[in-house]
Amino acid sequence: MVNHPALDEALRLHLSGEHVKAAELYQSILRDDPRNFDALYLVGMLHGQNGQFDKAQYFTGQALRSE
Repeated sequence: MVNHPALDEALRLHLSGEHVKAAELYQSILRDDPRNFDALYLVGMLHGQNGQFDKAQYFTGQALRSE
């Protein structure tokens, strides 16, 4: 994964089930770096886990286009 100060914390929150806090951190990362593959992909996966499939498809698609 790309080294970003908040990414490790966002992933930890995501994996521990604190999805709202994780999403906020992912979005913060994307405000600073809109093409951050890891943040785009992980926020897409988070949306998919929460049944928000349109958002999941959008963010994972953006991740693929960011490379």
